[in-house]
Amino acid sequence: MFRTKIAAALALLATLSLAPAAMASVGGGAGGGATVGGIQSDAQVTRTFKMVITEIAEDGSVVLLDQDSERKHAILIDDKVKLRARSKKLFDGRRALNASDLAKGQTVRLVVNANSGRILAMTVLSLASA
Repeated sequence: MFRTKIAAALALLATLSLAPAAMASVGGGAGGGATVGGIQSDAQVTRTFKMVITEIAEDGSVVLLDQDSERKHAILIDDKVKLRARSKKLFDGRRALNASDLAKGQTVRLVVNANSGRILAMTVLSLASA
């Protein structure tokens, strides 16, 4: 009797440990998300980078310096990028920003879609040091 209960418990554990792998499948649904356990999710895999603005061009492009790798990256800030301030104190009570609020020397955090490389959001963490 005791062996039967142990065997049943082990079989249940094996089934449960394999269930997430069996249920998960990456789907190409309308939202481009994944299907897990029959539920459509629009979750995105993102990466976060902390950088410093080194240049701002007239066409709306921004050159950023990644201080960890010491590499420069030129990006274009379009209307789809969500610009925010970390704190209302940085911009006189505003958190929602425009491209014109960006300045050389500001430290920013970028949120990038890991699959497409598209910039989703930029948050100003600190103002340019004087």
